[in-house]
Amino acid sequence: MENYFRPKNFLKKSNYKRAAVKYLEAIDAKPAEQDAYVRLADVYMKQKESGKAVKILEKGEANAKKKTKIKRRIKTKKKMKKKKQ
Repeated sequence: MENYFRPKNFLKKSNYKRAAVKYLEAIDAKPAEQDAYVRLADVYMKQKESGKAVKILEKGEANAKKKTKIKRRIKTKKKMKKKKQ
């Protein structure tokens, strides 16, 4: 779990690329944990990369043991996408 907290330091400084790298490392280390997928999706959204956000959430849905947060985010992203259209 400690890998999840370091990227927050990069987020505070708006260093989204470094935060994304750290979340990807956390996902590689523990692919069954949903938090890193959700937080990485948030980083991608801050970078205006919604396609990447959806893809990482879908990957998380396939790999994570608990999926509650991931499913909620996917639902939210789909609603936002519909509103933009």
